[in-house]
Amino acid sequence: MREILQQGLIEFYARHQQLTVVLFSLVWIAIGVGVFNALFSPSSQKSAETKADAPINQAVQNSPGSTNQQAGGNIINIHPPANGKLDKEERNKKIRIGLGNLHHKGLALAVKCETSPNVPEKVLYDEFAKWDHEVRDFIMENLDISYHTRFQDPTGLMLPPIPSTLPPQHAATWRYVTNRLPRLQEFIKEYPP
Repeated sequence: MREILQQGLIEFYARHQQLTVVLFSLVWIAIGVGVFNALFSPSSQKSAETKADAPINQAVQNSPGSTNQQAGGNIINIHPPANGKLDKEERNKKIRIGLGNLHHKGLALAVKCETSPNVPEKVLYDEFAKWDHEVRDFIMENLDISYHTRFQDPTGLMLPPIPSTLPPQHAATWRYVTNRLPRLQEFIKEYPP
């Protein structure tokens, strides 16, 4: 059901971009209020600190330099301080790595749209929807609703022109991805080393 709703919203977004930005913002603000209330209700305040670091740690498990790296590269052990809290520098690093991995996946998807004329559009669109969902989850778990809203809105960004070699059937999916990549780059810059 959730996937059908997401697909419908994305298709609607393609047709009615300005109206959709407003609607998405309102929906995600409502979701954000629910998440905020759930996180800061008296029953959840005790475990909120440990919950905040778990998604970040999970997001970087398969990143280059993580302890779970299978082959190649350097393996670096990143341990939180003894009190279980990540200091600001370490948290920023983990957020940058997580956002960087998501940006890399999106860039690979955009290239796949450009170079795979024989891949059915539905396959690429499904990959986009999965990637978009992964990015939104990461943002909601590790940043806040304002980042989510900005991720949805390409206003003020320098967007790349559509390449002449792009297969026409993949243009919409390519644009969905490339509208979001510059915003991820902005987010990475906002979490300094």
